[in-house]
Amino acid sequence: MKSSRFLSALALALASLSTLVSNSAHAQTASKGPTLGVGVDVIPATNGDSALGTASNLWFLIKPGESGSRKVIVRSTANISGVVTPSMVFGMYVNGSATWDEARVSPLAKWTTFSDNAISLRPGEEKEITMTISIPKGAAIGTNIAFLFFAMNPEGVVKKSGRFSIGGAARVGVPIFLGIGTIDQIAIDFQIVQTSTSHNGKTRYINVTIKNMGKTPIAPVGYLTIKNVTGDIQINQKFPMYSKTLPPDAQGTISIRVPDSIPNGKWVVDEFLQQGAQQKTNEATITLTTSNFWSRTNVMTILFIALFAAMLIWGLILRRRKTKDDGEPHAPTDAMSHEVQKSIAELEKSLATPKAKKKKAPAKKAAKKSPAKKIAKKVAKKAPAKKAAKKAPAKKAAKKAVKKTPPKRR
Repeated sequence: MKSSRFLSALALALASLSTLVSNSAHAQTASKGPTLGVGVDVIPATNGDSALGTASNLWFLIKPGESGSRKVIVRSTANISGVVTPSMVFGMYVNGSATWDEARVSPLAKWTTFSDNAISLRPGEEKEITMTISIPKGAAIGTNIAFLFFAMNPEGVVKKSGRFSIGGAARVGVPIFLGIGTIDQIAIDFQIVQTSTSHNGKTRYINVTIKNMGKTPIAPVGYLTIKNVTGDIQINQKFPMYSKTLPPDAQGTISIRVPDSIPNGKWVVDEFLQQGAQQKTNEATITLTTSNFWSRTNVMTILFIALFAAMLIWGLILRRRKTKDDGEPHAPTDAMSHEVQKSIAELEKSLATPKAKKKKAPAKKAAKKSPAKKIAKKVAKKAPAKKAAKKAPAKKAAKKAVKKTPPKRR
């Protein structure tokens, strides 16, 4: 029961691979003269084949150390003889669709052999070819995809002539899915758990978070589309999604850049992701925004700059105070000490003034400056008698009296 559910899920995913070619694939070169063409039919698997089901698809399930075989019919659709060469090419998913990359080597190339590596076919002839995949011991449990190509070239050397010239090759490819291990070991399952948005300045992103719910590492790929909420505007573009490898139980996020041409607002995104047999879809409503001035990031930046500026200014103030204290150790530091110093200076001045005057002038000279004596001096100037008395009144009067009194004669 478990195996049948797994095979059903696997069949859904691999249906996209089988649409690349029909059960009878053909390729021809366009020409009016000789043509090259090749077709491939996959023979349905039997219960004895190491196949995932019995459909006409090249799906394998092989354990490490074992091998599995399938058969195909290669048929010529050319009107000349040709040689068909099989080859294995690296396969991958791009935007949810299986494709190939011939610049990369597929791991299946060294594990795959063919019953005939140069199939000669005449026009309309067909041959059965067996391909065998041998998995080495110790190979990692997991899944792989590849493309099996059959290319036809003209048989022998064809020279140019006046009638025709043939170059190149006709080629057809058949997709291959390989599971290494048992069904339980390669069980693949993952979920799209969240869809969110973010922005960095003007750049906006849609973030799709997935979780590996299976038992093997996964790296799902796919795409998403964008439309408005009412559905009348559809962005005509598929935005690819590529996940990094996620081990079991791991969670990862795929970020898709939103073009500047899509305006801000509410949008609906449809998501598609695929890993091997598993396909997941999801629809989510998102809101696209850009940063504003008062965003959390901007506010934190402003606060940091303000704090830094405050610390710088405070450091300069402390440095200036220290320099001033070192240069003027006795300078007053406040108004009170300034008043005290001023009072002391005035007191010293008042004490020093009387001593200086006592030394320089006698008491009489000091009296000269008094108002009363100045008035007396003015009066003495006008009165001749008193003028003489100015210098030394008592002595001069006595001298005059001596002059006028003649000496007594005996």
